Amino acid sequence: MSLMVEVRVPNLDCEGCASKIKKALLKLKGAEEVEIEMEAQKITVTGYALEEKKVIKAIKRAGKAAEPWPFPGYSHFASFYKYPTYIVNHYYDTYKNVADTNGVHTFFPHSCCLFTCCCL
Repeated sequence: MSLMVEVRVPNLDCEGCASKIKKALLKLKGAEEVEIEMEAQKITVTGYALEEKKVIKAIKRAGKAAEPWPFPGYSHFASFYKYPTYIVNHYYDTYKNVADTNGVHTFFPHSCCLFTCCCL
């Protein structure tokens, strides 16, 4: 059975650092593939018998800080992953904000009259 461990590595800027981390992670027992996303600062390790603690420890030995992905519970960004579905559905409800029966968009109800007055 193949396991996947995802970690966030802040300040992952250069290819040299990425290759150093990749070499360190491939030395781990059970690591088969390492995928590094520089823009997202995310590293995904695939293999068998992988442990998140060992992956983070190997990255720290390579000279970079690491934390679990998605962001840990004490992080500011953790709240984005923990909203209840009724709150998310309320804010992202596409049915309420699509169109009124009169054809006027209900998200900005006065937008039609504003655009016609200002654009003339």
